[in-house]
Amino acid sequence: MQDMQETISMTSLTSLFLCTCLQDSSTEKSNFLLRITGYWWIEKFRKLLKKLSRYDIIDIDKETDVHCFPRGIIGLKRYDGKELTIDPSKSSQSMKDFRELLRSSYSLPRATAIKIKDGEKKKPRLLIISRKRTRSFTNAGKIAQMAGRLGYKVIVAEATMNVQKFAELVNSCDVLLGVHGAGLTNIVFLPENAVVIQVVPLATEWLSDFILKSLPWL
Repeated sequence: MQDMQETISMTSLTSLFLCTCLQDSSTEKSNFLLRITGYWWIEKFRKLLKKLSRYDIIDIDKETDVHCFPRGIIGLKRYDGKELTIDPSKSSQSMKDFRELLRSSYSLPRATAIKIKDGEKKKPRLLIISRKRTRSFTNAGKIAQMAGRLGYKVIVAEATMNVQKFAELVNSCDVLLGVHGAGLTNIVFLPENAVVIQVVPLATEWLSDFILKSLPWL
């Protein structure tokens, strides 16, 4: 999900910024054209991209026609080099708007995490994001067993190319546990007030601390 961290959030921010600017103009319509290369990438995020533009997506690699536009903006908006962050002092949009856009794009039903009252038997759902290569849990099974004894309904899964399916899974959970890395960008699909537990490998404390501090909305 490095795509979500480095591209989708900035694409969405840029598009929301353009829509805001155009809506403030009495002579322009709030339309813009989104141009992306790489068909696999387009297919992966097609549902979200459709929410960002009322125009058809142009695949530059396959296009043969000539298109003319009165003006264009090249590049994406990004604030202070921070990931998954929208500076409220520089934009009328916020990370809450971005997360609501994601919920709408993927029809995610849960807006808030579970609230357990005294005496209730309902179990909160815990998602453990696994990794098969680097920074993987060597005892994921034991972690799941322990969490189960503590009263959680545990799901262990690895992020996949099927954004819709994994977004639904993340949104169905109340707690997300994972090792520091791009897989944790899936927190954008969590319902409000959910809990995130980041496991930090040795010698990367500084990096994970920097990233968490850049996420004031979390």
